This record gives sequence, structure tokens and C-alpha cells, in this order.
Amino acid sequence: MVQLELAGRDEYLNIEDAIRRTALLSRFPVLDIAPLAAFFNCQGEAADKRAGLFVFVHQLWKNGVEFPELFHFLKEIRRNLTPVRAQISPSDTLIDEFELCLLTEWQRLIGQGFHKKLREANSFILHEKRRYYTVFNRMGEPAFIINRQFQFIETNRAFDRFFHIQGKRHIGNSCFSVINDHSACREAIQMMIVNKTSCSGMETVIEVNGEKRNILVSGTFLGEINHEVSGAMVIIQDISARKEAARALRENEEKYRTLIENMPDVSWRADKFGTLYFISRNVEQVCGYKPDELLGSWPRGRFAMIHPDDLEYVRNEFGIFFASHLPPDNSSPPHSSDSAAGKNYDVTYRFHKKDGSWIWLHSRASNIYEQQGKWFADGVFSDVTELKKAEDELERHHFHLSELVDERTAELRRVNHILKQEINFRKMAEDRLLRLTTKLRQSNEELEQFAHVTSHDLKEPLMLISSFSNRLEKKYTALLDEPGKKYLRRITTAAGQMQDLIKALLELSRVGASKRPFELFDLKEVIKEVVESLEESLTKCRGRVKCKCDSQEELLGDKTQIRQLFQNIIVNAIKYRKVGKSPLIVIRGQRLENGFYQIVVEDNGIGFDQRYARKIFKPLTRLHGRREYDGTGIGLATCRKIVLRHGGEISARGVPDQGASFIIRLPLPQES
Repeated sequence: MVQLELAGRDEYLNIEDAIRRTALLSRFPVLDIAPLAAFFNCQGEAADKRAGLFVFVHQLWKNGVEFPELFHFLKEIRRNLTPVRAQISPSDTLIDEFELCLLTEWQRLIGQGFHKKLREANSFILHEKRRYYTVFNRMGEPAFIINRQFQFIETNRAFDRFFHIQGKRHIGNSCFSVINDHSACREAIQMMIVNKTSCSGMETVIEVNGEKRNILVSGTFLGEINHEVSGAMVIIQDISARKEAARALRENEEKYRTLIENMPDVSWRADKFGTLYFISRNVEQVCGYKPDELLGSWPRGRFAMIHPDDLEYVRNEFGIFFASHLPPDNSSPPHSSDSAAGKNYDVTYRFHKKDGSWIWLHSRASNIYEQQGKWFADGVFSDVTELKKAEDELERHHFHLSELVDERTAELRRVNHILKQEINFRKMAEDRLLRLTTKLRQSNEELEQFAHVTSHDLKEPLMLISSFSNRLEKKYTALLDEPGKKYLRRITTAAGQMQDLIKALLELSRVGASKRPFELFDLKEVIKEVVESLEESLTKCRGRVKCKCDSQEELLGDKTQIRQLFQNIIVNAIKYRKVGKSPLIVIRGQRLENGFYQIVVEDNGIGFDQRYARKIFKPLTRLHGRREYDGTGIGLATCRKIVLRHGGEISARGVPDQGASFIIRLPLPQES
């Protein structure tokens, strides 16, 4: 091992010790110095020795050794390895080679580190540039970047959409071409770049596509590059909707204030202790006090004006009202369901007016709300003094009425007793009447049956009388003298009249006994059939029938009886015509609002006196003798019975020598 002497010390060291005595190795004792010792001991090939040095330099680089420390290390190596007495010592050339190899590798590592950091810096700049571009273009507010000449450098997408700009034609233009040349706003942007500061909240009005928009302008200086101003970023915030909302809110508040001040009730706001924070100005009209005189907490303010007998009641009710609405933790707003379940505040109490009189106030509230950590209730109260007076008066009247009611009740009991007796009597009378009605119906049925049977039984002997009378007249007329002939003619005439009467009675009895079901029929068609059946009689007297009923008007009833109804009426019109004048019969029909159809049959005959209008519908009733007009007096009675069976009614109007009118009302068919 080569022995060396450390400069300035009388001590021999080997190469390893000389290296370890340097300041660098004292700082990093873990460094492997074997490659250095091998280099100075001339061990191994030159390439291997240099490779060992490279490994040592990498260790220094990884441990963060700076170049000044490396340079000082090389100076110490050269000083410590100065030979004093040794057989073998490193030459200056070897030490120069050692320094050259170390410095060359160090420079290479520095170059590699610089390029790596440069690549990392470029990558970071590219990433930040992309991130800036993404953030800038994704901003919701319009934004742009200007240079120190206040020209557009870049605008984001929100800016292009807001100003309806396509492309980049505006780049390079002055930013004041978009933002109005508002002196304060322009000055703020200029001072932002000149003073390298920021500005915010500059409000101005611009015009976008002919529409005025309210905006807030804010900006910030972007710094310097190589001691030159890089520019500034400006952000625009559209506050048109906010300004419109604020304007609408002001209008609504003004409307609400006007409403509150003009409504008859006094509005108030109070906390959970009953302290008034607001009361409308119309309180002065109700109570005489100005609003400020009633504000304040217990026992001042309005509490001092409440009647002592009512004060505790008012405060307790207000406390119960708040307790029923407040949530359990008294921190969050109550749910709507809780509010609905809460008790309403509704009290009436006496209040001392400023003029010294007492009035009754009715105060009410229904819900509470939280504002800035406090719970409040809004309510109203009104002067109900007149109402209380009316209630008191009503109470007095109520007491008086109670006495009257008691008296009236006793009277009603007596009357009810009498009414019960009357009702029992009427029930007995109704039962008796019902029995009589039943007997009468049975009697009528028996009479109808009797009339039918009697008429039928009388027909046979009457036919014999009529037949033999005719034979006598034909065969034995010559044997009879004039009185005999006269008697025979009278017998024949009487027999014919009796036959007509029996026939009419049979028809009358058949009306009530008919069991034919009702059916729908065309009224106009039935009248046409009747006119055709009477064509011979009409032709003889040159009579005419005009039907002015609605076409296809259908009614429900017994078609055969309805035909008989019109036949009897038209036959009467022909029979009771004026001498020397052709009969004219007009039939009109119309719907009535009460569910009936009205038919009017008018003629131009001899008419009748109106006082007989009801009598003519009775059986066997005649207004003229048989010598004037033949007939049985049963026809109109049959008409009345037919109409009644159909649920209708019939009446007549007449004027002597001016004709007669028969009014028939039949029910219209019900819609199924």
C-alpha cells in the first residue's frame, strides 16, 4: 500500500484514508470510494477505471451534491495526495486525468438533467395551456383577454354567444368597441393595466343586437413576461335578469306596502316573545298611536295598552301559538304538515286608545317563519268594538228570545197535540174516502158493465120493433088511416133514435173498458184517415178540413180511440154548420213547454154560449132540440173520456154565430 503524508501534518496515510479525510466524504460517509482508490492504485484497465469514476459521480449526483462542493473536493484530493515519502505516488498527470474524468461526467449529467427538466417544463406549460384553454372556454360568463393596447387577444365561447359573434374577426379590435365607452368603466380597465392591479363590480349598460343589457365588468392584470406587460383578463356578468327581478321586487314591495297601508286591518310582525318589530301606519287611525309608540318588548310598547284583565290571556295564547308551530329542536323551519297541525292565534281583547277610551281588538295569525336566526309571525288585528257591542246586544236579545222560545214551545206542544188529533181525524177521513173511492170505482165499473149489457140486451127487441114497423109500413100502409100512418111513422122514428142512443152508449162504455196497449202514432196520418172516412159527408155539404199540425209529430196512445176523438169533433162541426155556408174546419198543433202537445180544432159553425162550455161534455146533454139537429148527446162525453184515459184534458170555447174551438192537450212521449 502506498504511504502518503497529509499536507500540513506529519502523518502517513493510505489513499483510502486520504480520500475519506475530505469534507465531502465527511458529509457523505456512506459513499463508496472503492472506484477512486482503484483509479489511483492503477488497478484494472483504463476503461474500467473511468467506469468506476462514473459510478462515483452518479452517487454524488443522486445525493444532491452541488458543483462548488465537487470543485472543493477535487482541490482537497490534489492537496491530500501530494507525496512526501513513498515508493509509489500518483503523478500530476493521473490527478489531472482524475479531475478531467470527474468533471466530464458531471457535465454530461448536468446536460441530461437540463434537457429532462426542459422537457418536463415544456410538458407542464403545454398541460397548463390546455387546462387554461378548457377553463377559459367553459366559463359561464363572457370573458376576454386584452393586451396593453386594450385590443382583443382571445375571447371565450360564452363571449361569442353573448355578443352573437362568429369567427375571430374581432381579434385585434379595441375592447371598447364592444363595451360602451363609459368613462368610469374605460378608466377602470386602463388603470388596471397601468397600475398592474384588478378591478371589480363596474356596472354599465351596453347594447347587444338592439337590446340594452346591464352588465358588471371585472378584470385582473395577468403579469409581465420579460419585464413587458402581458395583458389582462376581463369578465362580463349579465345582470339584466337580476336588475329586472330587483325592479319587479321593488314594485311588488311597493304594491304590498300600499296594500298594507290601505287595508282596514292593521298588519304586524312579532317574535316569539310578542315583541313587535313592525306595525303598519294605519294603526294610528285605529288606536291613535304612531307605530313607534307600540314597538318594543314586555312590559313596554303595546303590552302597556292591553287591559290588565286580558294581558295574561293574550300572552299565554301567543306563547301556545308559537309552541305549537316551532320544530322540536327550534332550529329548522317547520314542515308544512306541522304548520297545518299547529294552533292558530286568534284572540279578542280590550285595548286602551290614546284618547283614553277602550276598544275591542281582534288579533290573529296562522303561521311562523325564521329570519336571520329568529322566529317571527305575521298577523293582523282589527277594531271589533261595534261587533262586540252587537254581540252583547245579541246576547241580551238571545236571553229574551229564550224566554219567548220557552213560551212558544209550550204553545207549540199544545198546537202539536191538536194537530195530532187533527191528523188522526184526517187519516180516518182519508181511509173512509179511500173505501168510498173503491166502492165508487166498483160502482162505476158495474154501471159501465150494466150499460154495456143493457145496451146489448136492448138492441135485439129494438131491432124487432124496427123490423116489424118497417114491414107494417110496406105491406099495410093502405089499410091504415092517416092517424095510424102517423103513429107508425113515429114508432119507426123513435126506434131509429133509440138504436143511435144505444150505439152511442155502447161506444161510451167501451172507452173505459178498452185494454188495448198504447202505441206511437203519427197524428197527421190519423187526421188524414178520419177526413178520408168522412169524405162523403164533407162532399155533400162542400166542407173543407185544413190540418196545420207539425209533420211527423208522434204521440203515444190508443190509435183507434184517437181516431174516434177527431171523428166525433169533425162530425159535430159538420152537423152544427150555418145554413147556406160551407163548413171550414182548421186543425192546429204545437208543442208546449210543460211536456204536452196542444191540438186546437176550430170551425165556422153556429157556435155556442160560453157558459155551456163545461156542460156540453156531460153525457146525454143537448143544447138544441131533435127537430133542429139530430144526435144523442153522447159524442163529446165520449171525447172527454178518451182524452182523460190518455192523461190529457179537453176544453171548448164558443161564440154564438161565430164558431167553436175545441182545445185538446195530450202528453208527449217520454224519452227512454
